[in-house]
Amino acid sequence: MKLILCYHNFVDDEEDKNGPYAKLYGQSRSITRENLSQQLSWLKQEFDVVGLDEMVQEDRSSRRLAITVDDGFRSMVDHAYPVLKELQVPATWFIASAYVQNSELHPWWFLLDFVREKVSHRFEFAFEGKSIVHDPVSKDSFFSEMRSLFLKLPAPRRNKLQEQLEQAIRQWVDIPQNSFIREDELIHLFKETDLIVPGCHTHQHVNCGIEPKEFIEEELITNQAFIESVYGKKSPFFAFPYGRKDSYRVEQETREALRRASISHAFTTERSYMKKNGDDYFIPRLTMQPNWSIKKMRYFVKNLNQVNFLMKVKRALN
Repeated sequence: MKLILCYHNFVDDEEDKNGPYAKLYGQSRSITRENLSQQLSWLKQEFDVVGLDEMVQEDRSSRRLAITVDDGFRSMVDHAYPVLKELQVPATWFIASAYVQNSELHPWWFLLDFVREKVSHRFEFAFEGKSIVHDPVSKDSFFSEMRSLFLKLPAPRRNKLQEQLEQAIRQWVDIPQNSFIREDELIHLFKETDLIVPGCHTHQHVNCGIEPKEFIEEELITNQAFIESVYGKKSPFFAFPYGRKDSYRVEQETREALRRASISHAFTTERSYMKKNGDDYFIPRLTMQPNWSIKKMRYFVKNLNQVNFLMKVKRALN
């Protein structure tokens, strides 16, 4: 059994769940430091916990597990790193470099969470001839419409939509700096420890399932150049942003773009154990959920095939 886990964001055990890490950067994906410590302590008892470089090699252990963290939030250093250091657990940190280099740049999902939590006024703006309305009475409808738009738009149109949304928000409230790690902090971290190594995640966290191959390659090369500047060398690993089946393409053009960017292994968030003789460019990971109790987490990790089968049956019945 070989399994790769995927985390995103973390909060301190005592930190208010309404705080900036949780609410404004995906509360649904924020793991407390205490929960992370409990999870990793149990996982170390059950698995040989290794780095991705060992994980992708030929099996030396029948029960091997690796930890990955996506995006590049500062909470990785503030809350996860102390736990990783205490338990001596290695991790690969997939970083979207645009948000690290520019603190005024925000992922679109942050803006939507920000509107949901902080904007109580009605506003309206036009995008490609269509009127988009934020009504505080029906925030969920606005959130659903905007999320759908952002996920399906290629980067140039997505950026334009984001620019217009930001202008509408700033009429009512200032938007804070993002909560990504900064470049100098990364350089210091990688000099301090070899427990955490960086991986590629595109420059602007783009949906590789809808972008043209030339743009994907440009994103990968820009991201790799950043990784090399803070780490001293390129990373052979890449995690597809969003990670689902609609966010990557299993085709030769994608593989060639990855190879040209010096990437030998790419990871999704398709929930599965690693497959023997599987595709090196589409390796599955299990995304960890903060609402899982330790008991539930153990069940998912130990019985992932059964969970996937039951979920498939449930979808078929519905």
